[in-house]
Amino acid sequence: MCGAGADGLDARISAAVCTRCANQPIVLADGGVVQERPRLASLSAFQRDILWVLNHHGGLKGLAIKSKLQEYYDEDVNHGQLYPNLDQLVEGGYVEKGERDKRTNEYRITADGKQALSRRRTWTEAAEVTDA
Repeated sequence: MCGAGADGLDARISAAVCTRCANQPIVLADGGVVQERPRLASLSAFQRDILWVLNHHGGLKGLAIKSKLQEYYDEDVNHGQLYPNLDQLVEGGYVEKGERDKRTNEYRITADGKQALSRRRTWTEAAEVTDA
């Protein structure tokens, strides 16, 4: 990292870093590279809804996330839509994927995921006030 004062947390490596370094790819000791996380602006509405579900219901298996989204949308959500989006959120550091048991994964929102939702809420609430 650059040595500047830490003003954020990079969830990809669980380390305090400056904002500039948090957006740079990380080269690992084995030569692998962790790419920068997707920018908040590049998250789809569906991905933000997944974050909302995890933020409000805690760690859930994929089928439970699917069920919550189907309740909200009042229509079917298929596996081909849900799991690639969950994988992108995991790769971006917004969601953590763990094992609930040998056959079932559990997904939890990370601090970066919570911050993304908070930033979005702040922005939309500010727009409501200024547009009124």
